[in-house]
Amino acid sequence: MKLPDFPLDALPPIPRAFVEATSAATGVDPSGLAITTLVALGAAIDGRTQLQLAPGFAVGPRLSILTVNAPMDRRSAMLQAALDPLLDYERRDRLRHAAQVTRGRKPKGYVTPSPPLRLVSDDPGYSALATVLARQPRGLLIRRDEITGWLDMMETSPAQPGRTLFTRALDGYGQSLNRVRAPVELDPASVGILAGIHRERLAALADLPAGGLLARMTPVILQSADPGDGSDPGEAQAGFGLLVEALIERPPIELTLGDAEAQETMDALRARLHVVASEAQGGLQAHLARLPAVAGSLAIALHFSGDFANDPAIQTRAEAVTAIIGWLVAHARAFADALALALAEADAVETPRRGGMFDDD
Repeated sequence: MKLPDFPLDALPPIPRAFVEATSAATGVDPSGLAITTLVALGAAIDGRTQLQLAPGFAVGPRLSILTVNAPMDRRSAMLQAALDPLLDYERRDRLRHAAQVTRGRKPKGYVTPSPPLRLVSDDPGYSALATVLARQPRGLLIRRDEITGWLDMMETSPAQPGRTLFTRALDGYGQSLNRVRAPVELDPASVGILAGIHRERLAALADLPAGGLLARMTPVILQSADPGDGSDPGEAQAGFGLLVEALIERPPIELTLGDAEAQETMDALRARLHVVASEAQGGLQAHLARLPAVAGSLAIALHFSGDFANDPAIQTRAEAVTAIIGWLVAHARAFADALALALAEADAVETPRRGGMFDDD
């Protein structure tokens, strides 16, 4: 399955150097690494940062991406490279917290240190997520190597409180949780997901309901890795790590589109995506309908990673966002085609399924 390459020219210098150097050294798919890098940048930014795209339409920095894994794609190496700066910051913050905690009897005037940050979580449980979000309103990124079991549990079991929490958190909405001790307010509850699924398991998505958790993830199809050239990406990776650390420590702000030209470009993109989504059906339509919000999240990540990071007005990223969204549209269509083929093959050997979000209307 031949898909267009990620438009690396759309990335600011530091992320682009990281993607090019790391993919050359390790052989991982540069397109897959590029979008994973943007997920990591969005996870580093405080989730209370908002970009006003239109009256009543504001988005945060979190991206939710579903990678369709290819044979020998070295996805683990790709995720490790992109997420290591986040995980390293977590480790150092845990050490900071441990050094500040006073054991036993506390002296007079003792101030309890702030809890260590959670930036990435492998535990997608309802209780664990609610606890973290209540403690740190900046939100976090959930990582899942294989998404099918979790989606099936959330969408078909009685775990409705968990499903509601995740759907609203993926949309960036605040909510009230009725905990045993006292209600907890989450506002906004900003969560992103970086998940994977193996191609041979695509048919397992057939019965998921429309408008659910899967529809809130943007699919990207990975390509197989090559051996890599063994070069040293250390300098580029160090620069990326410093960028991620700076983004983690930035306070949240309100962003606007910087000028009329940027606003016109983003408005035109939203209009084109509306037409493209209206012409699609089933699950493809659901994924395409999410892309205007994805465009805003991409704009935030690109803005803070480039030369205008200290400017509250996004000025130069609209064309870059448009190029990346075009790449994501191609992947959404390829995902729909791959899923349709997987479902046709499954139906040829199994009993008919009940309708799901990827059945045409």
